[in-house]
Amino acid sequence: MKKIIAVIGCAIFVAAITNNSFAGNYNVSNYQTIAAAQESYVASEKTTPAASAGFTKKATVKELKAKLRATKINNKISSYIDDHFTDVSGIKVYPDNGVLVSKFMMNDRAARVVFNANGNWMYTVINGQEKDLSKSDRQMLNKRFKNFSITLVQEIRQEGMSFYKIFLENNVKLSIIFLCDGEISIDKEYTR
Repeated sequence: MKKIIAVIGCAIFVAAITNNSFAGNYNVSNYQTIAAAQESYVASEKTTPAASAGFTKKATVKELKAKLRATKINNKISSYIDDHFTDVSGIKVYPDNGVLVSKFMMNDRAARVVFNANGNWMYTVINGQEKDLSKSDRQMLNKRFKNFSITLVQEIRQEGMSFYKIFLENNVKLSIIFLCDGEISIDKEYTR
């Protein structure tokens, strides 16, 4: 029943915007409004049969369902970001190889949150610097990689765990390591 009400609400919305109705003609004064969901949209005075505008009932319903699905996914992504992050700005969401990627700034840090096609969270990557590591992690890295400087720290959150991907370099070598629960594992090393 809820799905039918949502589809009908969307149908009224599209009919008001495109000046079409599922019955064919729709004639209303410019000042009259149609209530759809919790908002009102001004209906047009112009009458145009839906069929002559190139719309069929089946195509319009399919289009409405797709728009409704996209809206639900966008709301899911927005709710996740609102619940898990503060002080965000410049949020952009775009599709990328079958997933949805949301990029934004969080204070002075760039963040990327990846969702599956249904809007379910998969993982988060937050870029940072050495200062974003705990004091004990910094001391451990400075001990093991004495002559290296930290060029990038990425905090990765995935499946209930959090770890760091850290980029270190000196005059001779570039090392990419993972740091998780005080354990260091070297991912890649490049010699200059």
